[in-house]
Amino acid sequence: MKIELIEKVAGAAEASGVCRLGNELLIVSDAVPGIYYSFDVSGEPGPLLQLPSDKLVPHELEGATLCVDLEAIDVLADRRVVALSERLRSLIGGSGLVVQYDDPLSELGERGLEGLGVRAGHNGFSEVAVL
Repeated sequence: MKIELIEKVAGAAEASGVCRLGNELLIVSDAVPGIYYSFDVSGEPGPLLQLPSDKLVPHELEGATLCVDLEAIDVLADRRVVALSERLRSLIGGSGLVVQYDDPLSELGERGLEGLGVRAGHNGFSEVAVL
């Protein structure tokens, strides 16, 4: 199944998830399937940032046509970037599926997975929480 966008969206007009990796912000938008953006903040004055679409660098996630409804983004302890797909109930990374959550645990009241938190655990493993 290949997903076709009805309306082409330039950049991350509706960011649904943001995290930081070094001097970059990583951004996902549920309006843009299978893509996350990076934005270099090293030369930006704070606290408010403009995110012009010409300065957002797109990165494709493996299986991009299936990575729909991206709600959150974070970085695992081994520095892999993962995005949370609400519809697939999965974490998707640059090499494909990282983990998929069982249906009874991932939807309540017609609401799916919306939030993601990652922290480095022992021995280089990641502790991951989804909401």
